[in-house]
Amino acid sequence: MMRRISCIITEIVFFLCCLWVDTTAQINIHFTENAGNKIKISFCDSLYESFLDSSGATSVSLSHVLTPGYATLYETNRIWSLFIDPREELEIWKDVNGKLRFSGLLATTNSYLNDNFLRYLTLDYRKSEVVFISEWEKLPKKLEVYLDSAKVPNRFKELERKRLHWLVCNMLLAYPLHHSRALNLKSYHPTRSYYERLARIIKEDDSLESLNEYRLALKEWISSIAYRDCKTNNPFCRLQKELEYVGDSIKSPRLKERLADIFITRYLRFSGTAHLKEVKSLHDKMVRDSGMKARFAQIYRQYALLVKGQAAPLFCLPDINGVEKKLTDYKGSYVYIDVWASWCVPCCKEFEALKKLEQEFQGKNIRFIGISIDRDSIVWKKKVKEESLGGIQLHASENSTFKDDYKIVLIPRFVLLDPQGRIINAEMTRPSDPKTKIILQNLFEF
Repeated sequence: MMRRISCIITEIVFFLCCLWVDTTAQINIHFTENAGNKIKISFCDSLYESFLDSSGATSVSLSHVLTPGYATLYETNRIWSLFIDPREELEIWKDVNGKLRFSGLLATTNSYLNDNFLRYLTLDYRKSEVVFISEWEKLPKKLEVYLDSAKVPNRFKELERKRLHWLVCNMLLAYPLHHSRALNLKSYHPTRSYYERLARIIKEDDSLESLNEYRLALKEWISSIAYRDCKTNNPFCRLQKELEYVGDSIKSPRLKERLADIFITRYLRFSGTAHLKEVKSLHDKMVRDSGMKARFAQIYRQYALLVKGQAAPLFCLPDINGVEKKLTDYKGSYVYIDVWASWCVPCCKEFEALKKLEQEFQGKNIRFIGISIDRDSIVWKKKVKEESLGGIQLHASENSTFKDDYKIVLIPRFVLLDPQGRIINAEMTRPSDPKTKIILQNLFEF
């Protein structure tokens, strides 16, 4: 009887939480094994950061929490799902085995979200499309049974059913990428039935705009259509197709703006200065929200500093012997920069082609500089010696501003500078690309 009363009280409080209006939610974290580390919590398009103290504890206040909702907790090498509300403090402990324990009104809800069944839910992406989809089709029922058996409030279950639907959609949307990676394929093009199936289950829903899984599914669905319809592997072509779909098919004005902002900003971050003016024009045309416009303007200004003819951002980084080297040390020479890391397989595949370039241009007025972004300098030094890397090898630690100055999002990344230290190409071609040799040869033809 007491247990039944407790369940009823929990349901009532959960319902009232949905109606109350407040501005903050408090999360208290106790990760004793991670003292001194930084944690991040993402909620409603905001990111909150805090450092764990010497005992591994910290408190994070999330502002503008008007209704209960999902959040994401990021710690070193791990990601956790949370459900928070504006009236209840949430206490989180992590035991020596790395498992989370919760206390508070929504302890059972958060325990459910971080149970191993959901945390490690996956499918075998190596399998053929037909076999994969046949297994994928069984997921909704499995998740429904699992949720029905969970001891969580019914009102949470209503929202969670919607989240799980979009979680399953995202697993299908991920198939082309994960399948090609698992089998080491250069590319993979799904069948027509794959797209038809997705078109049947992905529907716009204004009420779910704050749900990450829903937003991710819409974004990936639109990107997959753009990839299918764009006949060339051209990022700007894909952006145009994405925006075309947003303009023609998305009904919600707010969602139109949000998606346009996401696609245009993503293009800028990953493709850099290519089509910079056209990109700004597209954003001006499709986005009116002042906050989005301000964020984009800030990013745009940063990338505008990397266009051809601009002075390259200066840096001062240690070489393998600990001697600080400045970019200005190489003024008077062309500079070809290779940004890499020891864990980056595509980076390491470029080493042989890079060595050949160095040999072919030996004696020419050009310096080849390798800049590693490895966290561990010992690992970097070991890799330099193992690969017998030539040229000038430098290390950009996490404390360096190099990655931010040059907007390093993906690696390998290559940059070409002129003898005056000005940018020729901030997204230069790779050593293995035949065009690279031709471009460098043209530098020395009079």
